[in-house]
Amino acid sequence: MRKTTFFSLIYLSFVVLISIGVSFLQPEAEWKTDVANALQGPSMEHWFGTDSLGRDLFLRTFYGARISLLLGCLSSLCALLIGLCYGSFAAWKGSWYDQIMMRSLEIFQSLPQMITIGLLVLFLGAKVKSSEGILMIFKLTMAISFGSWMLFAKLSRNLTLREKALPYVEAARAMGASSRRIFFRHILPNISTSLLVMMGMQIPNFLLFESILSFIGLGIQPPQSSWGILLQEGWKTLSVYPHLILFPAAILFLTVFSLNFVFDHFRLQLQKPFGSEVNQ
Repeated sequence: MRKTTFFSLIYLSFVVLISIGVSFLQPEAEWKTDVANALQGPSMEHWFGTDSLGRDLFLRTFYGARISLLLGCLSSLCALLIGLCYGSFAAWKGSWYDQIMMRSLEIFQSLPQMITIGLLVLFLGAKVKSSEGILMIFKLTMAISFGSWMLFAKLSRNLTLREKALPYVEAARAMGASSRRIFFRHILPNISTSLLVMMGMQIPNFLLFESILSFIGLGIQPPQSSWGILLQEGWKTLSVYPHLILFPAAILFLTVFSLNFVFDHFRLQLQKPFGSEVNQ
């Protein structure tokens, strides 16, 4: 394992453990204000300083990590499930089903992704009139996943076509196995590893999508914390109190890079046997 991957795993473990720990050790810190200590710089008492209401920025940053990471993982999982169903069905049915579904996929993929997600957030916001708690997470998860499933669909289709052409599928058919059994018992386990690696590689993108949506006011709303909310609040006072945006942005930056390093390592490990065979 490369050193960058090793340190990335350590960092991600640190972020997850701290974000879980602050929820149990100081559950009220996300909303607890102390105006007398507002806008203080980094110190031993407040490692990242305090915000305009005197809330500890270190604690708020890791409270925000809970929602941002949860949204990133849930969105990636939902996009994977949608793309898997769409792409594998197109590949399995073949013929004109495949042609029509792939042409439709290309139309969806040609739309600007961020604009599509923003419009979906507005549409779901009109249908689900709540900006608090789990309903807001549900809206953002649905919007990001419905705007991002196309890559998973293409990968699912290509992998299913590859497996479908292998001899074991014909052997299973000759033994009387149904199409459903062949797919769920044989093909799906063989393509799941590649799909899970793709899912992991998309989580950094979805973290950025959540941050952008919250930054422009379409995502998580105060007093809840997410990395996008903290960036939005810090941007307003960037020239006077740069620590308000510097620390949350640094945590987001390091998390995105760490996730990319880790899942890129898994991708290379997945491709290694094929590459070694070619070289031989």
